[in-house]
Amino acid sequence: MKYTITREFSFTNEKFQVICDSKSICTVKATPCKEFPEQYNIKLFNPMRKSDEEDYCLVEPDGKRPRNYLIYSTNDDKNMKTLFGQLHWEICSYNNYRYTIIIGQKLYQVRSCDLKDRRLAIVDAVHRNKYSTTDYPELLYQVIDSFSKSNKKYHVNIHDKEWPLGYLAITVLLDLHECKRSID
Repeated sequence: MKYTITREFSFTNEKFQVICDSKSICTVKATPCKEFPEQYNIKLFNPMRKSDEEDYCLVEPDGKRPRNYLIYSTNDDKNMKTLFGQLHWEICSYNNYRYTIIIGQKLYQVRSCDLKDRRLAIVDAVHRNKYSTTDYPELLYQVIDSFSKSNKKYHVNIHDKEWPLGYLAITVLLDLHECKRSID
C-alpha cells in the first residue's frame, strides 16, 4: 500500500495526517514526554473509526532504557496492547544519530546521514520465487523521500499488510528526531 504522511500545523503538539488512496487513514499526535524531555508520546488513530474494536498504534518512551521507544498495537475493546517493535536512537558523531529499529526478532540500523541522502528501506530475508531459481529480497517498508527539516510530506510504501501503523509510527519518529537534530 502507498501512504502519504503530511505534517500539519499545530500550536500545542506535533500533528500528522496519513492518507492512502485519497482517504484519510489516521491522524498522528505527538506530544513531548514530561518524564523524558528528548522523547515523545505518539498516538496513531482514526478519529472517524466506527467501533472501539479497531486497532490503533501507541508509541511510548521506554522507562527502563533511555532513548528507546516501544511501539504497540492497541485494541481498547479487548483491552490488549501488543508490542510491534522498538526504536532506539543514540548520537554516534557530531550531528549524526544512529537509529536501531527492532521488529520481532529482526534488527535494522540507519544513520541520520543516510536518511538525509538516501531513501529508507527495510528489506526482509531473502526468499526464493517459485518460478525462478534466483533469490530476491522482500521489501517490507520504504520511505521514498529523504528526511530533512524542510520536508513536510513523506511518501511511504508498506508491503507488510498485517501491521502498517507500526511502520508509519517509525516514519513519524524518525521525522521528529531528524527535525529536532537539525534544530540542535
